[in-house]
Amino acid sequence: PVRREGLERAKLVRGRRGRRLSGLSGDAVAVAASLALHNAVAPHWHAIRRGGAASVRFAGGIAERRFVAPVREIALELLNRRQPLSEPTAVEDAEASLETMLQDLYPSEGLSRAEALAAATRAYEEEMRAGAVRNLLSGKMVRLLLLQVQALKLQSLRAMDTLDRLVDSNKLNPQLFATLPACLLAVAASRLARAGAP
Repeated sequence: PVRREGLERAKLVRGRRGRRLSGLSGDAVAVAASLALHNAVAPHWHAIRRGGAASVRFAGGIAERRFVAPVREIALELLNRRQPLSEPTAVEDAEASLETMLQDLYPSEGLSRAEALAAATRAYEEEMRAGAVRNLLSGKMVRLLLLQVQALKLQSLRAMDTLDRLVDSNKLNPQLFATLPACLLAVAASRLARAGAP
């Protein structure tokens, strides 16, 4: 019985030593593999870092374009904080200015705006026929030109206002569609994460 106990203790000690040695040899293999990997990667480290930084910038650009910007625009649209193409009072100011110019040109004739503009266009044509350079210096040519410019400004502001309303009415749908790929990606990632969790 004593001898058996001694043999069992010797086997136990040998087993512990063997486990220690195998653990040491496994550690040595891991250190050697780490050193080999380090020596293989070290010359290319700057290129790896540049590639990683470029990948992060690329992923950030995709996230900004496909998720952040459309969501921001949707929020601004819902809160009515989007900047319009033209100032809200620009059309009214241009209309008031054109009315003032027409009343100064035809003060007592009682013409409507369309009739006054037609009369101003005819007067402009007459001034051009009579001699553009001479009438530019002495006639009503400058005044009529300013009137024409103001009428064009009013028309362009009205067109911009119409375009602004049209863009406003159709802007929400494309923004919702722009967020669709990001939402699908987020759903797929969450399902994969749930499937991989224990």
